[in-house]
Amino acid sequence: MRVTGGNLKGRRIAAPGGRDIRPSTDKLREAIFSIIGDDIIGARVADLFCGSGALGIEALSRGADYALFVDSSRRNIINLKKNLEDLGIMGNSDLKVMDALKIRPKMLENLSLVLADPPYKQGLGDRLISLFCLPKFDWHGILVLEHEPDWVYARKEMEILNRKVYGDMAVSFLRKKS
Repeated sequence: MRVTGGNLKGRRIAAPGGRDIRPSTDKLREAIFSIIGDDIIGARVADLFCGSGALGIEALSRGADYALFVDSSRRNIINLKKNLEDLGIMGNSDLKVMDALKIRPKMLENLSLVLADPPYKQGLGDRLISLFCLPKFDWHGILVLEHEPDWVYARKEMEILNRKVYGDMAVSFLRKKS
């Protein structure tokens, strides 16, 4: 897997082995960051359910100032730390071994973008949206959620700003309603 854009374009990202990892494809990452455009420059982002960290690494490569990486697997975080060190961007990053659904509001302070690629067919995207819509979460950034193409957003607290389907994966851009 390689970084698809920015100052690290073409550099390798080593993905941890195992069946629990489904890294975002190059095509999907390119599409996500094409939609985000120049808004990534100077942004502070989180990559939840980060796995290989490809989304957060892509954000940093394209001009984000900071990335918080969260994954429940220590093995994934160890692999990601090596990638960040090899790419020279560890100084712009924080890594947390924790369940992304246990993220606290304080961790999202000053973040404008949350990139989330939870495992499919487990309802984790819906649970993440429910968490972000709790009154204690006074976060009003953009949630970029990767999901299966047949996922349906049935809540009212957030609005879908954009949704794209790419074969057996899809991505939605959501924002909490004011």
